[in-house]
Amino acid sequence: MREYESFFFNRTFRNENIEFFLIGGVNNQENFTDYWDGRETKLLGYLTIFTDVELDKELEQLNLIHLIEGVSQDNERIIKHTKKIISHMTISNKYLDIENVKVYNTQVHANGTSAPYNDLIKSIIQNDVPYNFVEKLKFPRKLNE
Repeated sequence: MREYESFFFNRTFRNENIEFFLIGGVNNQENFTDYWDGRETKLLGYLTIFTDVELDKELEQLNLIHLIEGVSQDNERIIKHTKKIISHMTISNKYLDIENVKVYNTQVHANGTSAPYNDLIKSIIQNDVPYNFVEKLKFPRKLNE
């Protein structure tokens, strides 16, 4: 397990109800050589921001962090930086209670997946977002379809 120097967030899906991000980390550069700066990026988890815009006129926002088990011992820092991203990405009209973000552990790894991420996103959010929203997600089609 590595300590991460910085974190990045890659939005992989967005519609009017759901935004889905991959959470990544850049490790410390202890393995520096003349040919390589020693840095690696690693997938650490997923962030889902859910808002029911059809029924909820006040736009109450549900924020879910899914951390991949066994990837990092630095979960507190990952959660801290993810909460900062959530506070900048909010579309809610209500006060954003950043301390009540739901944090889960997951075994789902997305290494080697590619767009449109249908199965990946559904497998992660299926138990946390109302079923009707998961089923009606419209993902971009693959280029070869």
